[in-house]
Amino acid sequence: MKNILLPKSNILQLIPAESSSALPIPSLSNGTLLLNFLFFTATKAPDGNGFMVYHPNSQLSITFPKKQIALYRDLTTLRLVKNAQWEKPIGKFPHKAIDSLSLKDYQNRKNNLLAQYETILPSFSNSDMEDSEVKQNFRTEFYELCEPCMLPLMKLIWKPFFEWLGE
Repeated sequence: MKNILLPKSNILQLIPAESSSALPIPSLSNGTLLLNFLFFTATKAPDGNGFMVYHPNSQLSITFPKKQIALYRDLTTLRLVKNAQWEKPIGKFPHKAIDSLSLKDYQNRKNNLLAQYETILPSFSNSDMEDSEVKQNFRTEFYELCEPCMLPLMKLIWKPFFEWLGE
């Protein structure tokens, strides 16, 4: 799961090298399971602690498990975010839920969460997995690690995933 984007992919030329990506969000399109990524710019915070996070500027969707590009969207040309001021930050990283973690602890938790996708993706694509312990653990980790400033747009675009999570 760590190497979701292939390094030689031409689509990566459309995403600025300094972009960061939010956690992947699964979705279904005509029965095909997709992993969706929002890419955003992050700059060093003025106080030197962490990074300022800006509106997502692009979306990349790949098929899973084949990892084929299904969609690329330049979000700056769409009106998904009303009155978006692209030059102003919308959040800060690390956010409150993870601010006390060391970088190593954060990376370990993120890697563990990404590994959990392997377990939950088949259940999501089949719309099953009642509120099991696995799903509850995934939901807890997802919400703690996800950038809160990205959630409104994620929920707008990928509502079925958040309904599946129990929203």
